[in-house]
Amino acid sequence: MMAAASGTLVVWRAVFPALGVLMVGTLLYTCFTDGSPFHTELLTRNVPEVLLSFSVDDIGVEISLQLSMFTF
Repeated sequence: MMAAASGTLVVWRAVFPALGVLMVGTLLYTCFTDGSPFHTELLTRNVPEVLLSFSVDDIGVEISLQLSMFTF
């Protein structure tokens, strides 16, 4: 059983950097073809509110995840 878990860990250690490289490659491709994806007209007054909402939701999910891990 230990060998199977070790093999899975090796696979995930290879997948994670590959996804990071894909993400950076996508950003660079977007910058070269369309220009910067961070246009000034997209920065409206709602952006801070949306980011705050996402952060609050993320904190709530993280707390519930941590609490569920300790109850098992």
